[in-house]
Amino acid sequence: MARAMTEHGADDELATRLDLALHERLDNDLSVNVAALAAGGRRRARRIRSQRLGAAAGVLAVLIAVPVGWQLATASRPNSTQSAALLPEQKARAADEVPDSVGFAASELPPGSTLTGAGAGASSGSVDPELVAGLDCVGPTGTAAAAPGATDNAQQRQWRWSGATDVSLTVTRWASTDAAADALTTLADNTGTCTWTDPVETQSDTIAGSNQTWAGNSTVDGRSQVHVIVRVDEMVAGLQVTGSDAESATELADSLATLEVEKLKAAD
Repeated sequence: MARAMTEHGADDELATRLDLALHERLDNDLSVNVAALAAGGRRRARRIRSQRLGAAAGVLAVLIAVPVGWQLATASRPNSTQSAALLPEQKARAADEVPDSVGFAASELPPGSTLTGAGAGASSGSVDPELVAGLDCVGPTGTAAAAPGATDNAQQRQWRWSGATDVSLTVTRWASTDAAADALTTLADNTGTCTWTDPVETQSDTIAGSNQTWAGNSTVDGRSQVHVIVRVDEMVAGLQVTGSDAESATELADSLATLEVEKLKAAD
């Protein structure tokens, strides 16, 4: 209250001096309402002070409204100390298991074929699974990831049948269709950690119903090996047929690959 009165008295004194100075320089017929000017100045000053106080109160209200422990959004990269409520943890989805139904029955194979190898397991998330027999992959395949809390990037199951013509089937199931497609593309481009044990010549082949198809052949110890890989959504099946006659091995590989596509679709 005392401050308001002091400001008011100073304004009156200033108005009186200004009135005298103006009257000395202006004609008597002219007049200036100095008191009104001073009063208007005081009103403007009060209005500015009120606006400043209102803005400060608004900022304070926003700060009070933000719960303790939360951080306001910034353009900086999130870090581990930020609230889990603001940054939910993203967990990778594990691949589903490969069902036994995608394997071949004895009636679907050449007469005299005997099951000599069958296994199921999960390949580590840091290792490229072996998509087909004949590949040499860096690191262990067909074993579960050893790191605590690790998510396997693919499930893998293998079968082998021996006879006059040997047949090998490897089926991998990935966490997503994109992951499966990338795995097959990486093999086709020869840019992964899995490499061929023996030189393989790529062949053009198309299997009905397959999203992707890759084929190749090689000769090992005088016998022909035909490789056909097909993908149906997130599952990839790799066939290797080994026989003495290249043409017969190729025909059997194509026939089994077509049958395998139908099995993958049924299991999808």
